[in-house]
Parts: sequence; C-alpha cells; structure tokens
Amino acid sequence: MLMATPSFTSKVVRDLQKLRLIKKAQNVKDKRGVFIKLTVEGIKTVKKIIDYDILHRRAILQRIAQKCGVSKLHVLSEIVNSLLSDFEKEI
Repeated sequence: MLMATPSFTSKVVRDLQKLRLIKKAQNVKDKRGVFIKLTVEGIKTVKKIIDYDILHRRAILQRIAQKCGVSKLHVLSEIVNSLLSDFEKEI
C-alpha cells in the first residue's frame, strides 16, 4: 500500500481547515498533537483536494479517517469506501 507522506497529509488537513471542514475535537490527537475532527462535508471534499494525486488517494483518506474520533470511525469508513468506489469508476 502506498503511504501518504506526513507533509502531504498535513497539507490536505490544512486545506480542509481553511474550508472550515475540520473542527477541533476532544481527546483525538495525531502524532503531532493536533486536535482535529473531520465533518462529513470535509471527507467528501477530500475527493476534490486529492484528485491531482490519484496514486496517494487511498492512503490520504485512510490517514485522515484515522485522525477522526473512534465513535465516528465506522461512519467515516463507509464514506471513504464510497469515495474510493467513485474514484475507481472515474479511472
């Protein structure tokens, strides 16, 4: 599996923050100590942000989903899988 680099993942996270699609979350911490939580609109927006980097799309979505709250992880997994299906159809 391809791995998204930390700097590229951080860029995606920053882009989503600018669009106000990531909210601060309690007790959710990534390795750099940044508290984030992805909204449903945010994970859908990931598709547009990473369209130019098709090779890393799965890794980026997985890394961002991992940074979200555990209680929402199953919901995010369904959304991510749905997005990945859309990607597969477009290729």
